Amino acid sequence: MAVNPIRKVECITNGTGYTCPNRFSETCFTLAAMKSALFEDIEQGKRTSYTLQHGLGVGWYAIDYCLMKMKKEETSNFELTFENEKIQLTLTLHSFNLATDIWKMTIAEKHNLAIKMKAIGTELLRKTDFIFAAEKYGLALKLLLSDGCRAAPEDAHSDKSSSVRMNLSLCFMKLNLPEGVLFHCNSVIDTLKKEELSETDTKTADRLIKCLYRRAWAYLQTNDYEKSRADIDQILQMDAGNVDAEKLAATLGNQVKISDHKMSVNLKNLFR
Repeated sequence: MAVNPIRKVECITNGTGYTCPNRFSETCFTLAAMKSALFEDIEQGKRTSYTLQHGLGVGWYAIDYCLMKMKKEETSNFELTFENEKIQLTLTLHSFNLATDIWKMTIAEKHNLAIKMKAIGTELLRKTDFIFAAEKYGLALKLLLSDGCRAAPEDAHSDKSSSVRMNLSLCFMKLNLPEGVLFHCNSVIDTLKKEELSETDTKTADRLIKCLYRRAWAYLQTNDYEKSRADIDQILQMDAGNVDAEKLAATLGNQVKISDHKMSVNLKNLFR
């Protein structure tokens, strides 16, 4: 089959200028698609571009992921769905500039890049692309925790890193990965305790409640019922009638009953 180059405005193909979010570098590539009715209008001049969401969305991140893994002059073939039509795509990487190593970046560059990665992660989180969102949040956190950034004013630094950890914990919760939730929630809670922030502060209280809820959920998933109950109780002390906490408490109660019943049955079988 013949191959049609896709000519876009926002996505810059067949040229330079695209900054690959994973490489942090200028990348020159060609994106082409097998003959398709979707592109006949482009061929005939009825439309001048076909826009893939630049920097956002599963489609673009599939391309981004390929670019991250490819070497110069390599070609990658994959399938995406555009406007309800499956399209076979061919991606060819022509050239790229090496990314700047983190240790060579200034503090300002690290902060700016971390903010950019967090913003991309948040948009992906809204689109329920939890895996890609976690990847971007992870990059943001790596930048914030690198040498130099740690020397930034502690209040601003800890607030940014805690915010990223909060979002990471949500991604891991959606992906049913309780260990990741525990790791990041524990870090945020430890930071709140270390800085002795008042629980009466609305922002702090809201962040603490979210962390406690997610950690209680994670403890429940790992069958650590006592710790899960302790976090739920603390939430209800801070926010009596919290609906999510009450639902989680009910789930915990049911799971404890099931666990106790299984243990009872096993003990009876053991001493028969």
